[in-house]
Amino acid sequence: MTATRLVEITKGLREKTPVEGAGRCWQFTAVLEIPSISGTGFSTAVEVRVELHENYPYGKIEIFALADDFRGFAHQDAETGKLCLEDEDRFPRDKSRLVEYIRSVQQWIVDSVTGAIPTVGDPYELPDFSIKKLGYNMPTTFPILFSEDKSTFSSWRDKIGQLGIVKWAYSEFLNSLIVLTFQGNSNQVIHEIAFSSRSMNNEKVYAGRWALLPSIIIEKYRPAQTFRELSVLCAQHKIPLWDLLQKAWQETEPQCGLLLIGFPIPATYGGVFEEIHWQPLLFENVISTRRGVGSKATPKDELLWKRLISTGRFSDESRLPWGLSKNVSSSRMYARSGLSQELRQISTSLFGCGAVGSLVAEALVRGGMQNLNLFDPKVVQFGHLCRHTLYGSSVGQAKAEALANELAKSSPLAEVRGFGVSAPLPFGDEAALNTLERSDLIIECTASKTAFEWLDQYVQDRKKRLASMFISFKAEFFTLCISSSATSCGQAWNRLREDANSGEFTDAELYSRMPTKDEYVFDGIGCWHPTYPGNNVHIQVLVASGLNMLQTMLRRDVACGVIIRRKAQDVEGICNLVECVWYREF
Repeated sequence: MTATRLVEITKGLREKTPVEGAGRCWQFTAVLEIPSISGTGFSTAVEVRVELHENYPYGKIEIFALADDFRGFAHQDAETGKLCLEDEDRFPRDKSRLVEYIRSVQQWIVDSVTGAIPTVGDPYELPDFSIKKLGYNMPTTFPILFSEDKSTFSSWRDKIGQLGIVKWAYSEFLNSLIVLTFQGNSNQVIHEIAFSSRSMNNEKVYAGRWALLPSIIIEKYRPAQTFRELSVLCAQHKIPLWDLLQKAWQETEPQCGLLLIGFPIPATYGGVFEEIHWQPLLFENVISTRRGVGSKATPKDELLWKRLISTGRFSDESRLPWGLSKNVSSSRMYARSGLSQELRQISTSLFGCGAVGSLVAEALVRGGMQNLNLFDPKVVQFGHLCRHTLYGSSVGQAKAEALANELAKSSPLAEVRGFGVSAPLPFGDEAALNTLERSDLIIECTASKTAFEWLDQYVQDRKKRLASMFISFKAEFFTLCISSSATSCGQAWNRLREDANSGEFTDAELYSRMPTKDEYVFDGIGCWHPTYPGNNVHIQVLVASGLNMLQTMLRRDVACGVIIRRKAQDVEGICNLVECVWYREF
C-alpha cells in the first residue's frame, strides 16, 4: 500500500527561541494540500507552523495558520492564528500523535471554510480579544467586572449606535475594576449595577466612556484589532471614536483611561440576541502621558493628543489595548451549579459560624445567594481550622465578620454581613435586630438550646421560616428541622425526639446515645474544638446532604424533620455515603 503524504515540509525542525518559564519548544513549517476546499475561493495549499513542546508526545502540540485567508475563523486565536482543536486527550500518546493532529487540522480547515463550524445551536463563544504583541504595558492587568443578562437587555435594545459615560471604580477587595453605572448623553441612568458594599469599600468613583455597536466583528469571526478597524465599525453608525477616546484620555483620575465597547450576543450561534457584552479598552490617560514624555518642557495636552493619534498608541495601525472583562451576573455565575431560584433570592440570617455553619454559609454564597447575614459572637482560633472553611490569616478575628469577608470575595454582587452576636440578640443592637427583622429565612447552626428556643419563638411571632441543623457526636448523624406557617421548628423537633426515644426508627438508640466522659478529651467540647471526634470530610458529606434536602423543602409550606446517617464503610471502603433514617412532614 502506498502511503499518502499529509504535508510538505517547507522549513525543517528547529528549536524555537526560548521564553522564560515556558520550557523548550521545537517548530517546523509545512504546507497542507486540501483538495476538498477547491472552488470555495480559498487556496487548497495551506501553510501552517507546528510547535512541539518538550516531553513530546506528552507535551503540547500547537498549530498556527500562517496565511491571512485562514485566520479569523471561530475557535481560533485572532492574533496568532493558532487553531483551537478538540480535546488533546483524544489523540494517542505515541508516535502517531502528530499525524492525528495534522489530520484533525485538515478537517478543521474544511469545516471552517465550508461553514460547518460553528454549528447553529452550539453555545456562543465570544470573539478572541487576547493580546500578545501590544508592545507596551497596559496601565492595569485587572479584569473589569460587569453584570448583564436577559433582564437588562431591554434597557439596551434601542441604544445600538449610541454612546455615553460609564462610572467605575478600582476594587482592591476583588482585584478588579467594577462597572457601576452607565449614563446616556443627557446623563440619564441606563443601567446601574449593585456590587456589594465590601466590593466598593468606599472606593473612589471614576468616569470613562462607552459605545454600543451592533457587532465587533471586522471579518469572519475576528474582532477589530487595530484603531483603524474599530474606527470603520464606529463610523458605520456615526459613533465618533476619536472624540470618545480623547474624552476618556482627558480624565485626570486615576492614571487609567477606559472606553467600553459593547455589542449584543446570543446564547447560541444563530440564536437571537439576548445579552450585552462589554469589552474594555484600557490606556494611559493624560496624566500618565505627560509623565511619559520625560522632559521638563511638557507639550500642551492638545499637542500630546495629536501625537498619540498620528504616530503614537492611538494611530490607525496601532493594536487595540483590549483588556479582560467578566460578566458576573447571577445567570452567568450560577448557570450550571447554583441554588434553586427561590433560595437565591430570599434574605437569610444564619446563626452559628462553626464547622457546620461555615459549610452552610459557603454553599449558600457560592450557590448564588444574594443576601446572607452571619451571627456568631466568637473569634477564630487555630483549633477551629481543622474543620472550618477559614484560614490561619483569620485567627483572632471575629468569626462572623471574617467569614463574611472571605465569602463576599466569591460573589461580587452578594451582600454578606457579619455580626458578633448570637441569639438571643441584645435589645440595644438595633443593626442586628433590624437585619434579622428583614430576613425571610433563619438558619440555626449553634447547637445551643437557648438560641434554638429563642429563634423558634421569634419566627412564630413574625411568620418567618426557621431551619435548625446540627451533627451528632463523631459526625454520625445530621439532623434538620424546618418550620412552616402552621408548625413550628420546635414542634417538629419534639416529635423527632419522641420517636428517637421510643426507638421508632433504625439506629434510634445510637442516635440518642450521649458520649461517655472517656470519649471526651475535654469535658463539654463541641465540634468547634480540635479534639472533637468528627472527621471534616464526614461533616461535609452530611451538610451537603442536608442542604440538598433544605432546598427541596423550602419550595413548599411544609414543616418537616429529617435525620441523615453517615454510612460506615465496608471492608473495601466502598459504600453509599448517607442514608435517611427518619423523615416526617407536619
